[in-house]
Amino acid sequence: MKNAGIFTLRRVPILLLTVWATFLAVSCAEKDIVFDGEDVNVIVEFDWQEASKANPEGMTLIFFPADGKSQTWRFDISGREGGQIELLSGVYNVLVFNNDLPGIEFSNTDNYNLFSAKARSIADSLTSPTGMLYSATLSDVALFPSKDTPQVIRMRPDSLSTVYHIGIDSVNGTQRIKTANAVVRGLARSVCLCIQCNSTDTCCMSAPMHIAQGRTDRLETIATGFGNPDIPDPKIFLDVIITTSHGKYSKTFDVTDQVMNSKHPKDVYINIKDLDIPEADTPTDPDVGISVGVDGWQLIEITYS
Repeated sequence: MKNAGIFTLRRVPILLLTVWATFLAVSCAEKDIVFDGEDVNVIVEFDWQEASKANPEGMTLIFFPADGKSQTWRFDISGREGGQIELLSGVYNVLVFNNDLPGIEFSNTDNYNLFSAKARSIADSLTSPTGMLYSATLSDVALFPSKDTPQVIRMRPDSLSTVYHIGIDSVNGTQRIKTANAVVRGLARSVCLCIQCNSTDTCCMSAPMHIAQGRTDRLETIATGFGNPDIPDPKIFLDVIITTSHGKYSKTFDVTDQVMNSKHPKDVYINIKDLDIPEADTPTDPDVGISVGVDGWQLIEITYS
């Protein structure tokens, strides 16, 4: 049997097998013989109804034994179509997720109930965009040999990530920009795959911005991260980080309403209007360069990636 987990088949000498068989013959009158399990073939199918545009490079399946004691099995399947696998029979809790996300690291990987995906750190409290995470679970799946056809399990992955479309219109002085970054502060740092619940801890997701094609007065970016943290009254802020030839500046926007009241929670649009890029002799005054209700430019020394 092809082994995809930690379980390892070993060759046992014939003499040892003979001794073991003799021992069983003597002891069977005293207690029943218990088998650890039989090989079972399983066909895994993915139903992408909840995420029809998903096109992952591969999917990872983890079979956690329901008794918490037996062997845990992991399988990596290329593409999104599924395939046939082989493992020992038993009752399992099954977890699946796409395995093509360098912006994510996993924790509590030995626990079905606590298995979590976490945005990867790039510097201090900054994290990289996560990419699109798709996941699904099945509980108490009984897998036992069938003489006719392999058993079939169907899993329906859904997105656990949120796409953030960030745009700034009516930007004055884009010709002075060397680099521009958007940092969204207050998003959930991780998500539990079993219950699909965001964490209470937060992070600052950083993504580079660029001048829109055919629009020299617009900065924009699209980045993926997790949604709102599981806390009362979360606050979400957007820091715009601009580097020019004479310094690095930041401006902060409260975008809580835009994020929390988005029509599509998994597809959020953050729109800002009117922004002046500081010139060399521009003072860092709170009233400089932005519409009413937004803090002014601040000179910073923190390096954002």
